[in-house]
This record gives sequence, structure tokens and C-alpha cells, in this order.
Amino acid sequence: MNPVPNKFPTIDPGNQRIALIGESPGEVECSLGEPFVGSSGNHLSGQLSTAGFSIACCFKGNICQFHPDKNRISTFKWNEPEIQEGLAALALDLDRFKPNICVLLGNTPLKAAKDPDSVHVLIPKLFRYKVGSWRGSLFLGTGIFKNRKCMAAYHPAYILRDYKVAPLLQFDLRRAIKESTTNELILPQRLLKTNLSYEDIIETLSTIRSLKQPVALDIEGGLNTMSCISFATSENMAFILPFTRKDGSSVWSESQECKILKELAITLEDPAVPKILQNAMYDTFVLQYSYRIRVRNIADDTMLKHWSLNAELKKSLALQTSIYTREPYYKHERLQASDPQEKLDAEENKEEGEEPNESE
Repeated sequence: MNPVPNKFPTIDPGNQRIALIGESPGEVECSLGEPFVGSSGNHLSGQLSTAGFSIACCFKGNICQFHPDKNRISTFKWNEPEIQEGLAALALDLDRFKPNICVLLGNTPLKAAKDPDSVHVLIPKLFRYKVGSWRGSLFLGTGIFKNRKCMAAYHPAYILRDYKVAPLLQFDLRRAIKESTTNELILPQRLLKTNLSYEDIIETLSTIRSLKQPVALDIEGGLNTMSCISFATSENMAFILPFTRKDGSSVWSESQECKILKELAITLEDPAVPKILQNAMYDTFVLQYSYRIRVRNIADDTMLKHWSLNAELKKSLALQTSIYTREPYYKHERLQASDPQEKLDAEENKEEGEEPNESE
């Protein structure tokens, strides 16, 4: 079994330095001695071309340089030679190429960049970090990707088996091309105010009305169970208006809550204040049915706008964030130390199904 070495660009990429990192070579790659030259490589080349870039300008490599039996990377173990020698070779080649961004195609490269020290069977459902959640997110890697700007994406071999996610690879490659001119990672800086006092909340709602400024809002909870409502007054500033604590107790006294709800109603019913919602039908129904609050002047619904642009994709806020913003994946931050990772994985990937092996 001969290794398939990583491949440097055959066309000078200039300052647009992209490294495409897969899992392991397939049979075609082994016969030709080059990564990404089989059916999935051809698909990747086409996707890059559509995005306005040539695969010949990219570094092409794999975490493992050997073709696993039956295309199953789980036949190798993370801490044994097939993987570790591949990682060592890739580290040296990345040092030579000096990519500005590493596109991690599949779960195994993502593991190498986010969780290189855990040793377990290489089966996607056991990985702590999944492409289904992290694709499109920009971050600094660890391990052999330490301090390198990285972004996860679906492996083209997976897309050929489940074509409904093909548009996501196109979105991600376009982002990678934009990020390819510098190795600097610049992420949005947000200010989220979570501990406003009663007086601050009353004043802030009054200010929104006086300035007639557009606000984005989102509720947590359902009928008669709204635990909080969030407001974004700009793309970088937001605050939380809480009603209940984790144990179900009220945050405010009865008189304070009545005053806050009154101010909230006046603000949401003010036609001079444009409102932006995500799935407005749900939020407005809960607010009006349970709290007798009408939301007037809905200027936009981000879920409906996303649906009109990409009707075939999921409608989740996390997916929309990964496409339309540079905000990295965030839902894992909701986990408490005692919460099982599997619970979040099931929630995020229930519509995707288990990802098959990513080799050619």
C-alpha cells in the first residue's frame, strides 16, 4: 500500500493561498498518486470553478495518506502510524505552503483542527465536532493547524451521496476564496447585555421608541411560557429582557413585570418602530395569543427571506447565520458542563442523517 502524497499548486496562487484538506485518498487517487482526482475531486473542481477559482491554484492534502479498506477511515486508529504519519507529513507541507485558509473537508479534518488529542474510534457520531454544525464557521485551529485560519465544509464525496447539501459547499468555497488573501482572522465583535436592571430596561425600551430605530427581536418559549425576549438595536449590540430564571421563578416583582410588559407592548405596537423577526408567524402568535401584544410594522422576516432565496435548505437560525454572517457556530455554548454532547448533536444533525465515509 503506497501513500498518496499531498499536492502543491501547479499554478501560482499569488496571495490567494487555499489549502483543501480531506480525510484519505480513494482508489482513483491511489492509482494516480494524487489527492482529489476522482469523482469527488472532479465535483470539487467544478464547485471551485463556479465560485471563480481554480483547483490548480490550491494545495490538496489529506489527514491520512493511505486508502482505508472499504473506504472506512475507522479501520485506522487515530494514534497509530497511518494517521499520525499522515498528520506529520501534512504539518510539514502546510509549513511550506503557508496557506491563508485551510478548508477542512469532512469530519476527520475538523477533528484534527478542533480535537486532535482525543483518541477514539474514527466514526463520525463519536466526534465532538461535526461538519453538520461547524461548516461555514471560521476559527483558529489547534494541533497541526495551530494558529491557522480554518473553515469546515462538507466533503464532496458526501455531497455526491446526499446532494441536497451541495449549495452549502458553494457558499463555503466562496467564503474561503474571500478569506484566502490574508491569514488574519477577523470575527464580528458583539456586545450582548444580559443583566440590565429594571430601570435600564424601561429606559432602553423608551429610547427605542423615541429614536424610532429598527430592532430585531426573538422570543424564547411558547404559549404562556416566554422565558425571555431579545432585542438587537444594531448589528453589534443586543440585550436580553428576561422573565423567568432557570428554576422557573420570576425575575421581577409583580409590579415590575406588569410595568415591563406594558412598556414592551407599547414598543412592539408602535408603528414607527420597524421590527425584524425570525419566523414572525410564530413569535407574533405567541405574543398576541398569550400576552395580548400586537407586533406592528414588521419590516422583515429573516426566515422567509432565506426561504425565498434558498427554499431547498433548512430554515434554522444557525444555518442562516453560517451563510449570511461571519458569526461562528454558537449553539454549543448553550451546553452546561453536565449536558451530554449527544443531545446537541442529535438536535443539530437530525435532518442530515449520519454522514458516510468521506473518502473517494
